[in-house]
Amino acid sequence: MADLRSRIITILEHNGLIFDGMSEDSTLVFDSIQFITVIVELEEEFDIEIPDEYLLSEEISCIDSIVNIVNNIMSNNDKVESGKLVYIKPH
Repeated sequence: MADLRSRIITILEHNGLIFDGMSEDSTLVFDSIQFITVIVELEEEFDIEIPDEYLLSEEISCIDSIVNIVNNIMSNNDKVESGKLVYIKPH
C-alpha cells in the first residue's frame, strides 16, 4: 500500500495539488481541469476505471480518500458492490 500511496502522491504533486506541510487528510482543492487530469492519470497509472459515483470532489477530497478508492477498485476487480460493477479495464 505504501507504493500505491507514493504513486498517488506523485500524480497529485505533478498536478500542483500537494504542498509542503500538508497532511494525508488535508483537503485537496481542485479546479475542474486538475480534477479531470488527476482522474485520467489515476486510471492510466493503475489501469482501472473509476466509477461515476466516485467522480465527486467530496469523494476525492484528500490523499487518504484517493488511496482508499483506488485500493478498493483494485481489490474488488469484477465484484459487484451495492449493485454497481467495479472493474479493471480490459487490456
